Amino acid sequence: MEIKKEDILELMERFEASSLSRMNFTQENISIEFEKTTAGEKSVASTPKQSDTGVSQEITSSEIAPEKEQDGIPVKAPLAGVFYRAPSPDAGPFVKKGQTVRKGEVVGIIEAMKMMNEITAPVSGVVKEINTENSAFAQYGDVLMIITEE
Repeated sequence: MEIKKEDILELMERFEASSLSRMNFTQENISIEFEKTTAGEKSVASTPKQSDTGVSQEITSSEIAPEKEQDGIPVKAPLAGVFYRAPSPDAGPFVKKGQTVRKGEVVGIIEAMKMMNEITAPVSGVVKEINTENSAFAQYGDVLMIITEE
């Protein structure tokens, strides 16, 4: 049975509403861990139990309720890994500062454990800032870029 993004989002919502501080979910070759930090934030890690399958996963950083900041909506790293602004070294970047993006459009990739995880825009708008360089390591929750909502 394949785990869908909707299933993961439902698990996140249930975990957030619970009094648990940590939860693990394992099914077939996927293991997901949720953890609330002392500030009440959620941490999500997803790791394959077997070797690299070569399958790309899509992760939306602020899918449930995007946070608004003074400058716009932050696109945060949903997990720790190497952030790539382009699909390959010889390709152009997914987005540039000042570019208009649509909700769900791929704006970057984070490589974690040899898995390429697409980062998508949480809202439609204009890319105001790009805070992370290509091939730089990003920690969970780092603001990769800011999108001004249209």
